[in-house]
Amino acid sequence: MRYDQLIVSYSKNSKYSVRSPIIRNQPVFIPSQAIKDELIRIEQEFSFTQGVSITSDETEAFFYNYFSYRNHKKITNLYKSNKFRRDLYKYNFFKKLDIQNFFGSIYTHSIAWAVFGDKSIAKKYKGRSFDEIFPNATDKVCQLINFNETNGIVVGPEFSRVISELLLTRIDVNLYQALEKENIQLGKDYKIYRFLDDFFIFFNDKKIIEMIEENLFINLESYNLKLNTSKSELQSKPFFVSDPAIIKLISLLDLFLINTQTNLSFSIYNKKTKSLWLKLQQNIELILLEYPNSTSKLLNYFLKFVRSILKLEIHQFNLAHILETITNIYSLNINYHSTHNLIATYAVLSQKIVKLSAEEKYDLKDKVEYLEERFFQHLFISLRDNSDKLPQMYDLFIYLKTLPKKISSDYLCEVLDNYNDYFITCSTPSVRIEVVRG
Repeated sequence: MRYDQLIVSYSKNSKYSVRSPIIRNQPVFIPSQAIKDELIRIEQEFSFTQGVSITSDETEAFFYNYFSYRNHKKITNLYKSNKFRRDLYKYNFFKKLDIQNFFGSIYTHSIAWAVFGDKSIAKKYKGRSFDEIFPNATDKVCQLINFNETNGIVVGPEFSRVISELLLTRIDVNLYQALEKENIQLGKDYKIYRFLDDFFIFFNDKKIIEMIEENLFINLESYNLKLNTSKSELQSKPFFVSDPAIIKLISLLDLFLINTQTNLSFSIYNKKTKSLWLKLQQNIELILLEYPNSTSKLLNYFLKFVRSILKLEIHQFNLAHILETITNIYSLNINYHSTHNLIATYAVLSQKIVKLSAEEKYDLKDKVEYLEERFFQHLFISLRDNSDKLPQMYDLFIYLKTLPKKISSDYLCEVLDNYNDYFITCSTPSVRIEVVRG
């Protein structure tokens, strides 16, 4: 709050950034109305109405982000924007560059270098009498929230993204001025869209990209940063800006939906269902082999897709094949994000099971029990068969606690004995204690 106007003013210097802060958000919050809206939202959410008219954002006292941002909050919005799409056809060449281990490589003192514009000026304004000026105060905060380390800043918070934006604004200014001196005009000879540490560069002459890369290399090096050259590739029209692996997966899933909708009724058991899901799994594995660097994005996209199409109207045995596919695909790349996407998929089904149970229809009782048993089996198998990945799967313990069947206390004690991990230690005892008490 103390420096927000300075941050916004400084960020305006970048000609390339599409995600710089432009204004501080000023929420209008009426407590009485917020309480009323929150009650309506909860009632709608947990009564499983068809639509939810009140969102959680509307009942918050503050915005999700402190700042509003220029143009594009998400990189997918950049890809879809008219300006970006027009430049795909306007220029002859394209190259994407990014910074190697960006947040982990930021030297906190370099923030002052960037804001002041010169190392010598930053050193001149060092000392206790200058601790409260913006660059020095920011440097100190970066260290305090990261165990007093000067190398690297914490990944995730809006604070870190804003501070990194200020550093890269200086890089943008230096690059723009260098190209202007060579009479290379922005919007005519080249165009750069920078989203955080990703540079999307369109140009007409290959000499331009050579100058841009050389300038970025020198400027970044002065701030202890490096370009990631391993993933950069010069492209001629037509350009592949989006990940080609995701494009292939989307086409595969679209075809899969057409086949299932035209040939099968998921509410009736059909042997073709198993075959379709098996083929889908095999085709996804082929895409993974072709694009190993996109494994994480592919699997997370697939899990979100499954979550969007699952319905409890699907026959229970058909659903068993689907859960088998989900489990197998998940096991190919277990990490924090894929674990959360897996849990979200099961949570959607769990909510629908609660709704079915509440209807108290006798003919649904066996189906509900069958599905809950299947949920437990697949999730427990994932834990048991991937013991080396438990630090990325610990939230499965917490989710399994919501199911009627419980993990054996012997297994949980074995996990605690074998893993001296903070998150595993926190997540497993609550489940184990409940089992022992039961």
